[in-house]
Amino acid sequence: RNLGHEGISHINLRDHRNQFMKSVIPPVGDGEKKVQFGGTKFFNAFQGLIIHQNLPKRETKSTADQRPDVPAQFLVSAFQLSAFLHFSFSAFSFSAFHTTVPTELILPLDVPTREAARPLLKQLSGTVPWMKVGLQMFTAFGTDWVREVADHGYKVFLDLKLHDIPNTVAKTVESLAPLPINMLTIHTSGGHSMVSAACAAQRETRPDLLLLGVTVLTSINAEELHGVGCPDSPAIQVARLARMGNNAGLLGFVCSPLEVGALRDELPGKVQLVTPGVRPIGADHGDQARVMTPADAARAGSTHIVVGRPITQAPDPLAAAQAIIAELATA
Repeated sequence: RNLGHEGISHINLRDHRNQFMKSVIPPVGDGEKKVQFGGTKFFNAFQGLIIHQNLPKRETKSTADQRPDVPAQFLVSAFQLSAFLHFSFSAFSFSAFHTTVPTELILPLDVPTREAARPLLKQLSGTVPWMKVGLQMFTAFGTDWVREVADHGYKVFLDLKLHDIPNTVAKTVESLAPLPINMLTIHTSGGHSMVSAACAAQRETRPDLLLLGVTVLTSINAEELHGVGCPDSPAIQVARLARMGNNAGLLGFVCSPLEVGALRDELPGKVQLVTPGVRPIGADHGDQARVMTPADAARAGSTHIVVGRPITQAPDPLAAAQAIIAELATA
Protein backbone atom coordinates (compact mmCIF):
# COMPACT_ATOMS: atom_id res chain seq x y z
CA ARG A 1 0.00 0.00 0.00
CA ASN A 2 1.07 3.56 -0.61
CA LEU A 3 1.01 5.02 2.90
CA GLY A 4 1.22 8.72 3.51
CA HIS A 5 1.71 10.70 6.71
CA GLU A 6 -1.69 9.73 8.10
CA GLY A 7 -1.43 6.08 7.12
CA ILE A 8 1.83 5.39 8.87
CA SER A 9 0.54 6.67 12.21
CA HIS A 10 -2.07 3.92 12.34
CA ILE A 11 0.14 0.96 11.54
CA ASN A 12 0.72 -1.54 14.30
CA LEU A 13 4.40 -2.17 13.74
CA ARG A 14 4.42 -4.98 16.29
CA ASP A 15 2.40 -6.95 13.76
CA HIS A 16 4.59 -6.02 10.82
CA ARG A 17 8.07 -5.54 12.23
CA ASN A 18 9.77 -8.03 9.93
CA GLN A 19 8.56 -6.24 6.80
CA PHE A 20 9.73 -2.88 8.12
CA MET A 21 12.62 -3.24 10.52
CA LYS A 22 16.22 -3.73 9.55
CA SER A 23 18.66 -5.23 12.05
CA VAL A 24 21.18 -2.61 13.19
CA ILE A 25 23.81 -3.21 15.85
CA PRO A 26 24.04 -0.12 18.11
CA PRO A 27 27.42 1.54 18.49
CA VAL A 28 29.15 1.59 21.85
CA GLY A 29 27.74 4.56 23.74
CA ASP A 30 25.79 7.24 21.92
CA GLY A 31 26.39 7.53 18.23
CA GLU A 32 24.93 7.55 14.78
CA LYS A 33 24.56 5.04 11.98
CA LYS A 34 23.34 5.66 8.47
CA VAL A 35 21.25 2.88 7.00
CA GLN A 36 20.08 2.48 3.44
CA PHE A 37 16.50 1.14 3.39
CA GLY A 38 15.24 -0.44 0.21
CA GLY A 39 11.65 -0.54 -0.98
CA THR A 40 9.29 -2.31 1.43
CA LYS A 41 5.56 -2.72 1.90
CA PHE A 42 5.52 0.58 3.76
CA PHE A 43 7.99 2.84 1.99
CA ASN A 44 9.37 3.20 -1.47
CA ALA A 45 13.16 3.62 -1.36
CA PHE A 46 14.17 6.00 1.40
CA GLN A 47 17.19 6.69 3.55
CA GLY A 48 17.01 6.84 7.33
CA LEU A 49 19.31 8.29 9.93
CA ILE A 50 19.18 6.16 13.06
CA ILE A 51 20.42 7.72 16.27
CA HIS A 52 20.99 5.22 19.08
CA GLN A 53 20.60 6.57 22.60
CA ASN A 54 21.27 3.99 25.28
CA LEU A 55 18.37 3.92 27.74
CA PRO A 56 17.42 1.66 30.64
CA LYS A 57 15.52 -1.37 29.41
CA ARG A 58 12.15 -0.38 30.88
CA GLU A 59 12.38 3.34 30.28
CA THR A 60 10.09 4.82 27.68
CA LYS A 61 10.55 8.14 26.02
CA SER A 62 7.61 10.19 24.84
CA THR A 63 8.15 13.00 22.41
CA ALA A 64 4.53 13.64 21.46
CA ASP A 65 4.38 16.88 23.49
CA GLN A 66 7.94 17.97 22.82
CA ARG A 67 7.93 17.22 19.09
CA PRO A 68 4.64 18.14 17.39
CA ASP A 69 6.26 17.29 14.07
CA VAL A 70 6.56 13.63 15.08
CA PRO A 71 3.40 11.91 13.80
CA ALA A 72 3.41 8.79 15.97
CA GLN A 73 5.03 6.79 18.72
CA PHE A 74 5.52 3.08 18.14
CA LEU A 75 6.42 0.38 20.63
CA VAL A 76 8.11 -2.24 18.52
CA SER A 77 9.77 -5.54 19.33
CA ALA A 78 13.39 -6.38 18.67
CA PHE A 79 15.53 -9.36 19.43
CA GLN A 80 18.66 -7.39 20.33
CA LEU A 81 19.67 -4.57 22.66
CA SER A 82 17.36 -1.88 23.95
CA ALA A 83 17.82 1.37 22.07
CA PHE A 84 15.87 4.54 21.35
CA LEU A 85 15.69 5.09 17.62
CA HIS A 86 14.93 8.26 15.74
CA PHE A 87 14.18 7.86 12.05
CA SER A 88 14.31 10.84 9.72
CA PHE A 89 12.68 10.46 6.33
CA SER A 90 12.23 12.94 3.56
CA ALA A 91 8.61 13.79 4.42
CA PHE A 92 8.37 12.99 8.14
CA SER A 93 10.13 11.54 11.13
CA PHE A 94 9.11 9.39 14.03
CA SER A 95 10.60 7.79 17.12
CA ALA A 96 10.56 4.23 18.33
CA PHE A 97 11.67 2.53 21.52
CA HIS A 98 13.15 -0.92 21.08
CA THR A 99 12.45 -3.36 23.87
CA THR A 100 14.60 -6.38 24.45
CA VAL A 101 12.69 -9.59 23.77
CA PRO A 102 15.09 -12.38 24.68
CA THR A 103 14.69 -15.81 23.17
CA GLU A 104 14.30 -18.25 26.06
CA LEU A 105 15.74 -21.75 26.36
CA ILE A 106 13.50 -24.74 27.07
CA LEU A 107 15.03 -28.05 28.15
CA PRO A 108 12.96 -31.19 27.48
CA LEU A 109 13.10 -33.68 30.34
CA ASP A 110 13.02 -36.66 28.01
CA VAL A 111 14.80 -39.04 30.35
CA PRO A 112 13.53 -42.44 31.50
CA THR A 113 13.29 -41.87 35.26
CA ARG A 114 12.78 -39.14 37.84
CA GLU A 115 16.08 -40.19 39.40
CA ALA A 116 17.83 -39.34 36.14
CA ALA A 117 16.02 -36.01 35.86
CA ARG A 118 16.45 -34.69 39.40
CA PRO A 119 20.19 -33.94 39.12
CA LEU A 120 19.45 -31.89 35.99
CA LEU A 121 16.73 -29.96 37.81
CA LYS A 122 19.13 -29.06 40.61
CA GLN A 123 22.13 -28.34 38.40
CA LEU A 124 20.31 -26.10 35.92
CA SER A 125 18.14 -24.20 38.40
CA GLY A 126 18.65 -20.47 37.93
CA THR A 127 20.19 -20.95 34.47
CA VAL A 128 17.54 -22.61 32.31
CA PRO A 129 14.14 -20.89 32.77
CA TRP A 130 11.92 -23.59 31.23
CA MET A 131 11.51 -27.33 31.53
CA LYS A 132 9.42 -29.34 29.08
CA VAL A 133 7.50 -32.35 30.36
CA GLY A 134 6.45 -34.55 27.46
CA LEU A 135 4.40 -37.68 26.98
CA GLN A 136 7.16 -40.00 28.16
CA MET A 137 7.46 -38.65 31.70
CA PHE A 138 3.88 -37.48 32.05
CA THR A 139 2.61 -40.95 31.21
CA ALA A 140 5.04 -42.57 33.64
CA PHE A 141 4.82 -40.18 36.58
CA GLY A 142 1.71 -38.06 36.09
CA THR A 143 0.70 -34.75 37.60
CA ASP A 144 2.88 -35.12 40.69
CA TRP A 145 5.96 -34.95 38.48
CA VAL A 146 4.72 -31.71 36.90
CA ARG A 147 4.33 -30.21 40.37
CA GLU A 148 7.80 -31.36 41.39
CA VAL A 149 9.39 -29.71 38.37
CA ALA A 150 7.52 -26.47 39.08
CA ASP A 151 8.59 -26.61 42.75
CA HIS A 152 12.21 -26.28 41.58
CA GLY A 153 11.33 -22.82 40.24
CA TYR A 154 10.98 -23.68 36.56
CA LYS A 155 8.28 -22.57 34.18
CA VAL A 156 6.68 -25.75 32.85
CA PHE A 157 5.91 -26.49 29.22
CA LEU A 158 3.54 -29.48 29.20
CA ASP A 159 3.91 -30.99 25.75
CA LEU A 160 1.05 -33.48 25.32
CA LYS A 161 0.02 -32.54 21.76
CA LEU A 162 -3.70 -33.09 22.41
CA HIS A 163 -5.58 -34.31 19.35
CA ASP A 164 -9.14 -35.63 19.58
CA ILE A 165 -12.73 -34.56 19.01
CA PRO A 166 -13.40 -30.96 20.14
CA ASN A 167 -15.28 -31.81 23.33
CA THR A 168 -12.63 -34.27 24.53
CA VAL A 169 -9.78 -31.83 23.95
CA ALA A 170 -11.68 -29.00 25.64
CA LYS A 171 -12.42 -31.15 28.70
CA THR A 172 -8.78 -32.26 28.84
CA VAL A 173 -7.62 -28.63 28.83
CA GLU A 174 -10.02 -27.97 31.71
CA SER A 175 -8.63 -30.99 33.59
CA LEU A 176 -5.03 -29.85 33.16
CA ALA A 177 -5.71 -26.19 33.99
CA PRO A 178 -5.15 -26.53 37.78
CA LEU A 179 -1.58 -27.77 37.23
CA PRO A 180 1.35 -25.31 37.62
CA ILE A 181 1.99 -25.17 33.87
CA ASN A 182 2.71 -22.20 31.63
CA MET A 183 2.41 -23.78 28.17
CA LEU A 184 0.31 -26.64 26.82
CA THR A 185 0.30 -28.07 23.29
CA ILE A 186 -2.51 -29.22 21.02
CA HIS A 187 -2.30 -30.42 17.41
CA THR A 188 -3.60 -27.82 14.96
CA SER A 189 -4.25 -30.64 12.52
CA GLY A 190 -7.27 -31.44 14.69
CA GLY A 191 -9.07 -28.69 12.80
CA HIS A 192 -10.69 -25.33 13.47
CA SER A 193 -13.50 -26.67 15.66
CA MET A 194 -11.12 -28.59 17.92
CA VAL A 195 -8.71 -25.66 18.24
CA SER A 196 -11.54 -23.22 18.91
CA ALA A 197 -13.00 -25.47 21.63
CA ALA A 198 -9.58 -25.83 23.28
CA CYS A 199 -9.02 -22.07 23.23
CA ALA A 200 -12.44 -21.43 24.75
CA ALA A 201 -11.70 -23.89 27.57
CA GLN A 202 -8.31 -22.30 28.18
CA ARG A 203 -9.73 -18.77 28.35
CA GLU A 204 -12.43 -19.90 30.75
CA THR A 205 -10.22 -21.90 33.12
CA ARG A 206 -6.66 -20.52 32.79
CA PRO A 207 -6.42 -17.16 31.01
CA ASP A 208 -2.70 -17.01 31.78
CA LEU A 209 -1.94 -20.38 30.17
CA LEU A 210 -0.38 -20.18 26.72
CA LEU A 211 -1.97 -22.76 24.45
CA LEU A 212 0.41 -23.73 21.64
CA GLY A 213 -0.62 -25.20 18.32
CA VAL A 214 1.75 -27.85 16.97
CA THR A 215 1.96 -27.41 13.20
CA VAL A 216 4.20 -29.95 11.42
CA LEU A 217 6.50 -32.03 13.60
CA THR A 218 10.17 -31.17 13.11
CA SER A 219 10.89 -34.85 12.46
CA ILE A 220 8.75 -34.73 9.31
CA ASN A 221 10.26 -33.83 5.95
CA ALA A 222 8.52 -33.37 2.60
CA GLU A 223 8.57 -37.08 1.79
CA GLU A 224 6.98 -37.98 5.13
CA LEU A 225 4.36 -35.29 4.66
CA HIS A 226 3.48 -36.57 1.19
CA GLY A 227 3.16 -40.04 2.67
CA VAL A 228 0.30 -38.95 4.93
CA GLY A 229 -1.60 -37.35 2.05
CA CYS A 230 -0.39 -33.75 2.10
CA PRO A 231 1.01 -32.79 -1.32
CA ASP A 232 2.51 -29.50 -0.14
CA SER A 233 5.88 -28.73 1.40
CA PRO A 234 6.26 -28.55 5.19
CA ALA A 235 6.57 -24.76 4.96
CA ILE A 236 3.25 -24.39 3.15
CA GLN A 237 1.48 -26.76 5.53
CA VAL A 238 2.93 -25.00 8.58
CA ALA A 239 1.69 -21.63 7.33
CA ARG A 240 -1.74 -23.05 6.52
CA LEU A 241 -2.17 -24.60 9.97
CA ALA A 242 -0.84 -21.52 11.76
CA ARG A 243 -3.25 -19.19 9.96
CA MET A 244 -6.16 -21.47 10.79
CA GLY A 245 -5.03 -21.84 14.41
CA ASN A 246 -4.62 -18.12 14.90
CA ASN A 247 -8.08 -17.49 13.44
CA ALA A 248 -9.42 -20.04 15.94
CA GLY A 249 -7.80 -18.21 18.86
CA LEU A 250 -4.27 -19.56 19.30
CA LEU A 251 -1.57 -17.08 20.33
CA GLY A 252 1.36 -19.48 20.10
CA PHE A 253 2.69 -22.19 17.80
CA VAL A 254 5.33 -24.89 17.66
CA CYS A 255 7.18 -25.05 14.37
CA SER A 256 10.59 -25.66 12.88
CA PRO A 257 12.90 -22.63 13.06
CA LEU A 258 13.06 -22.80 9.26
CA GLU A 259 9.42 -21.67 9.14
CA VAL A 260 9.66 -18.89 11.74
CA GLY A 261 10.48 -16.10 9.32
CA ALA A 262 7.47 -16.83 7.12
CA LEU A 263 5.15 -17.02 10.14
CA ARG A 264 6.49 -13.70 11.43
CA ASP A 265 5.38 -12.17 8.13
CA GLU A 266 1.88 -13.63 8.39
CA LEU A 267 0.93 -13.66 12.07
CA PRO A 268 0.44 -10.86 14.63
CA GLY A 269 3.63 -9.84 16.41
CA LYS A 270 2.33 -10.94 19.82
CA VAL A 271 2.21 -14.59 18.72
CA GLN A 272 4.79 -16.78 20.48
CA LEU A 273 6.82 -19.17 18.33
CA VAL A 274 8.40 -22.16 20.04
CA THR A 275 10.96 -24.01 17.95
CA PRO A 276 12.34 -27.50 18.45
CA GLY A 277 14.87 -28.61 15.87
CA VAL A 278 17.53 -26.30 17.28
CA ARG A 279 21.06 -27.67 17.43
CA PRO A 280 24.37 -25.95 18.27
CA ILE A 281 26.98 -26.09 15.53
CA GLY A 282 28.54 -29.53 15.45
CA ALA A 283 25.77 -31.25 17.42
CA ASP A 284 24.13 -34.42 16.12
CA HIS A 285 20.75 -33.71 14.49
CA GLY A 286 19.26 -36.92 15.93
CA ASP A 287 15.70 -37.39 14.69
CA GLN A 288 15.25 -33.74 13.74
CA ALA A 289 14.85 -33.21 9.99
CA ARG A 290 14.57 -29.39 9.88
CA VAL A 291 17.16 -27.73 12.11
CA MET A 292 18.87 -24.40 12.80
CA THR A 293 21.45 -23.09 15.28
CA PRO A 294 20.26 -21.24 18.44
CA ALA A 295 21.48 -17.83 17.26
CA ASP A 296 19.92 -18.23 13.83
CA ALA A 297 16.60 -19.31 15.37
CA ALA A 298 16.64 -16.25 17.63
CA ARG A 299 17.41 -13.94 14.73
CA ALA A 300 14.59 -15.50 12.72
CA GLY A 301 12.12 -14.61 15.47
CA SER A 302 11.78 -17.64 17.76
CA THR A 303 10.56 -16.60 21.21
CA HIS A 304 11.59 -19.96 22.69
CA ILE A 305 13.94 -22.69 21.51
CA VAL A 306 13.84 -26.31 22.63
CA VAL A 307 17.23 -27.98 23.00
CA GLY A 308 17.50 -31.42 24.61
CA ARG A 309 20.24 -33.95 23.93
CA PRO A 310 23.03 -31.41 23.27
CA ILE A 311 22.51 -30.45 26.92
CA THR A 312 21.33 -33.61 28.67
CA GLN A 313 23.97 -35.81 27.00
CA ALA A 314 26.81 -33.32 27.37
CA PRO A 315 29.66 -34.13 29.80
CA ASP A 316 28.78 -30.89 31.60
CA PRO A 317 25.07 -30.04 31.07
CA LEU A 318 25.38 -26.72 32.89
CA ALA A 319 28.25 -25.56 30.69
CA ALA A 320 26.36 -26.69 27.57
CA ALA A 321 23.24 -24.75 28.63
CA GLN A 322 25.29 -21.66 29.48
CA ALA A 323 26.96 -21.78 26.06
CA ILE A 324 23.58 -21.85 24.30
CA ILE A 325 22.27 -18.98 26.42
CA ALA A 326 25.40 -16.98 25.65
CA GLU A 327 24.90 -17.66 21.94
CA LEU A 328 21.31 -16.42 22.18
CA ALA A 329 22.54 -13.20 23.80
CA THR A 330 24.65 -12.44 20.73
CA ALA A 331 21.82 -13.01 18.25
